[in-house]
Amino acid sequence: MLRNGDVAELPGLRFVVTLAPANPAEDSLEMEITVEAGALGAPPHYHPMMEEEYRVLKGTLNVLIGDRWKDFGSGESAVIPARSNHTFRNTSKEPVLMLNVHRPARYILAFFDKAKELARAGKLKSMKDPLTIVRMSTLFMEPGSGSVPTGFLGRVVMPVAAWFGRRLGVNQTASEMVVGAGQESRKSGPGA
Repeated sequence: MLRNGDVAELPGLRFVVTLAPANPAEDSLEMEITVEAGALGAPPHYHPMMEEEYRVLKGTLNVLIGDRWKDFGSGESAVIPARSNHTFRNTSKEPVLMLNVHRPARYILAFFDKAKELARAGKLKSMKDPLTIVRMSTLFMEPGSGSVPTGFLGRVVMPVAAWFGRRLGVNQTASEMVVGAGQESRKSGPGA
């Protein structure tokens, strides 16, 4: 479960939880995100049941809402309603700092919690690393991730990468592998 102060480092992005929800069904998840120069956010996607907000604290963030890109500067906010296609990128030469808010949080918590685990395990290296791409696609395409990817990348490339990722077990953490091995050995042990 995410807690205030939790940090996740993804390729080009650093997430710090500033407000973990006490009641995810009603409360928001708030995170400060540092977006490195030239970094991209998640592939274009929408959230069926929640609103998202990007509040720029420093720098200029380039945001896609629907099919239009727009720059948002320090002090400005982009509020993305549920079911609206969106993403962000940093097209500047300086890092961008923003506050990211998901309301309500319940639909996105599992995604960020798993991304934090994978990042801490050193499994997310660079978006040029094929395994990182497969891991992020697998995570993004999990049922209950709270996000629906769009466009060619989201409808074709990510589902194929996620299919391979699930079969290879690329997003298992050490604790899941130990539990899985224990379950497997119980199935193959005496009385199986």
